[in-house]
Amino acid sequence: MIDTHCHVYEEEMSDYKDVIEECDKQDISMIVNAVDIESSKDIINLSKTYKNVHAAIGLNYDTIDRV
Repeated sequence: MIDTHCHVYEEEMSDYKDVIEECDKQDISMIVNAVDIESSKDIINLSKTYKNVHAAIGLNYDTIDRV
């Protein structure tokens, strides 16, 4: 199973590591979506750390002015 659009990283939830690890135990992968440059960097690092995390890098329409 795969969650195709989620924002599971530190900024959004304090227990994100527990969530990722529990999903891995349940054979659930996730595509984690970035909203800005900082979250893109965070998600890339998560995808390098956890085999069930895949990064979707990009900018959200409401963060484009911070580039």
